[in-house]
Amino acid sequence: MSDPNIPTSLNRIADALFAQSKAMSRQVKVAERQLDIATVMLELQQQNLATSRALEESLTAQRRG
Repeated sequence: MSDPNIPTSLNRIADALFAQSKAMSRQVKVAERQLDIATVMLELQQQNLATSRALEESLTAQRRG
């Protein structure tokens, strides 16, 4: 004897899994965007450090005359 609730239960499970998959996909997209932003911030910090070092070297050279 088959249980008439099985198809409904399976559909509910499938719907829940699909919704979870969509939510995880959105989370991945957000994480990718955050990584892009962090990468740009790191690049800017590296440029800032290079500029600071160049300025420090220039000032040191000027002081030495």
